[in-house]
Amino acid sequence: MHQPVDGITLKNTSLLQNEELIAVVNHMARDMKFFATCYIIYGVFISLTIFGAVIGIPVIIFNLKLRKSADQYRRFLYTNDFYQLSKAFTNQRKFFFFNKVLLIAGMIFLLLYIVLIVLFGLTLFSFSTDSFVIT
Repeated sequence: MHQPVDGITLKNTSLLQNEELIAVVNHMARDMKFFATCYIIYGVFISLTIFGAVIGIPVIIFNLKLRKSADQYRRFLYTNDFYQLSKAFTNQRKFFFFNKVLLIAGMIFLLLYIVLIVLFGLTLFSFSTDSFVIT
């Protein structure tokens, strides 16, 4: 066994032997692996272009962390090794942080895109109204 994680030790592990909790964590780990596998494939397809590789490679790396987190949750269930639980939380935190950054960046680019479309439309509208002036 590893050292206690951040000084926390659990003396009552009866919660860990709850079959319903084990089933939920197993189902969650299975869903995490499915989600990660789909996004790894997505990252591979994005990475086929030069510009797509900038996003695709980090997508692959951080979804590999999600797969690893799912494995560590399962390992924790069967070994009660709190080091595995700590590593699972850490890998999952890194995955969610990356997704948060990606989501914020995507929202910023979407907002810039909308602003550019509106500006382009206004510019196009102003040119079209100038050419149809009736004197």
